[in-house]
Amino acid sequence: MLPLSMSINSSLQNDCFKDKKAPKFNADGKKIRQGYNDGSHSEIEVAENDEWTPKEILERGINILKFVEKRWKLKFESKDGMVDLLYLTFLDKKDNE
Repeated sequence: MLPLSMSINSSLQNDCFKDKKAPKFNADGKKIRQGYNDGSHSEIEVAENDEWTPKEILERGINILKFVEKRWKLKFESKDGMVDLLYLTFLDKKDNE
């Protein structure tokens, strides 16, 4: 739910969410990677979350699709249709149980 360049994605893939939010420095104190906090608008928006759990992932996906609806004047059938399009139906079902 966060578009990143391949190089940034590769450098972050095994870090926990907290570590992804902050810049990373080498032993000399030189910044070797920016964190979400000082990245793109989308990265900054995601970094505002304290946690990045399935609930946040689902909410972000729905918000992105609502933006798409507004921006390009599209209309999804329902929230369930959005969840299905995101391939996150298992999250929505789990949340409703």
